[in-house]
Amino acid sequence: MSALLDTLLADQMALRGETIPGLLVEELTPDSASTREQRLMADNAEQRLLIEALRERNDVLARRVADLSQDLRTLKGENATPQSGCSIATITAGDSVVLVEYDYLAAEDAVLDVESPLCGPGHPEEITPLNVFINGKWSDLGDVRAALDDERLIERIGDGMEA
Repeated sequence: MSALLDTLLADQMALRGETIPGLLVEELTPDSASTREQRLMADNAEQRLLIEALRERNDVLARRVADLSQDLRTLKGENATPQSGCSIATITAGDSVVLVEYDYLAAEDAVLDVESPLCGPGHPEEITPLNVFINGKWSDLGDVRAALDDERLIERIGDGMEA
């Protein structure tokens, strides 16, 4: 950048007939000034094209990073939403964190007044696990239980060894 400034400064000083000690000043003619201006404009045009190409590449990379971030959030279950009427709990099991979708029914006290429209024995609080989030998708809890059943697990390992 200083070479460019030195050149421009030398050109201006040459037009005024001044010199700078130690600075090589070529004689400036209208033709050489025009040629130098064209060369500088061409260099600027190349730089603008390079900058535009870098901006486009940066935009593409920024979109790719955003897509990958969204994919990672999906795989981690950060943007998981429960079914209508259900909730999601984050359970720590050893070193793992597991998302469990569950249905909740609040406890009701027994109403023993026969004349009340709400008469009944009541019931305790109920939590019914429905699904677990594994490898980026919801899996039915029954399928997971079946997969972890010792006999079926050993059977599946044996089937996998035969294949």
